[in-house]
Amino acid sequence: MMVISRLAGEGLAKVWPQRGTFVSRISISAVLSARFIREAVEANLARIVAASCQTDALTRMQEEIALQHRADQAADVESFIESDDRFHQLLARAAGQEPVWAALDRLKAQMNRLRYLSMQSLTAA
Repeated sequence: MMVISRLAGEGLAKVWPQRGTFVSRISISAVLSARFIREAVEANLARIVAASCQTDALTRMQEEIALQHRADQAADVESFIESDDRFHQLLARAAGQEPVWAALDRLKAQMNRLRYLSMQSLTAA
C-alpha cells in the first residue's frame, strides 16, 4: 500500500476506495512546471560548473552524452534515460549541489512518463 500511496502522491495513480487504483493521465501542466524549474536550476548549475573548469567532471559528462548517443542509435530507451539522469546528477555534483539533483529528481515523475512514451514511439517509427 505504501507504493500505491507514493504513486498517488506523485500524481501517477488515483485511488478510488472500493473501486480500485487507476493510472492517472499524464499531467501536461506538471510536465511543463517541472521543465521550467529544471531549466532555471540547471542553467545555474551549468554556469557554476563552467566557471570551475573541472575537467574530470566534464569528461564524465561527455562520456554520458556519448552513451546517450549510442543508446539513441540502438533505440535503447531505458539506457538513454538512465544515462541522461546520470548526466544531470553529475552536473549537480560538479557544482557542489548534489542535494539539488535529489529535489529535481522528485519533480520529474510526470516528465519521465512522457519521456518513456515519446522515445518509445520515436523508436517504433
